[in-house]
Amino acid sequence: PWIGAAAARRAALPDRLWALNVERYRARTDPARVRAVRVSHPHVTWQLEGTRDRFAAHGVAWRHPLHDQRIADLVMRLPGEVLWRPDQTKSLLRAAVRDLLPPEILRRQSKTTFEAPIVAAIRAAGGADSLVGHPLVTEGYLDLAALRELERLVFADYDAGAPPRSGRDLPSLWAVYSTATWFSQVWPS
Repeated sequence: PWIGAAAARRAALPDRLWALNVERYRARTDPARVRAVRVSHPHVTWQLEGTRDRFAAHGVAWRHPLHDQRIADLVMRLPGEVLWRPDQTKSLLRAAVRDLLPPEILRRQSKTTFEAPIVAAIRAAGGADSLVGHPLVTEGYLDLAALRELERLVFADYDAGAPPRSGRDLPSLWAVYSTATWFSQVWPS
C-alpha cells in the first residue's frame, strides 16, 4: 500500500510480478529450476531481483551461489556427516569460519535477532518523516501517509512484543528505508 500506483506502472511493477509468476510456472517443468526452487524461498524472489538490479546499475554482475552448477554439484557430493551433525547446526559453515569468529559465537545454537537495532536506527533517523522531500516521495514512488501508518503499526507490534502480522513486518519496512538510502546515493541530480 505504500507504493504509489502510478509509480508502480512507470516501473513496470505489474509486468515484473507477472514475469516472476511465469518463472515460477516454468520452474515446475525445468529440472534445474525445480532444484533451485526447492532450495530457495519464493517469497524473497523480489529481493534477489532487486539485488541483481542494484549490482547491474554499477556494472557488476551479481551471482547467487546456488546459480553456479559447480557449487551445487560440490555440495551434493559431500558426505552427509559434513553437512549435518545431530549436535550442531550449520556444521560446514561453522568449520569454514572457525578462525574468524569468537568461540562463544561459533558455539551458539540459537539465532540472534536484529530487530532492536533496526527499530532504533529507523527511529534515530526520523522514520517516515526523514523521507519528506526524498525523490521517492516527490516522484510518487512512496505514499508517505501509507508509509507512516505502516511504521506506526510495525512499531506498535514491536513495542508490545507482539508477533509481526502479515504485511506489517519489520523487514518490509526496512526494505523501504534501505532502498531510500541507496537511492539517496545514486539518484541522478
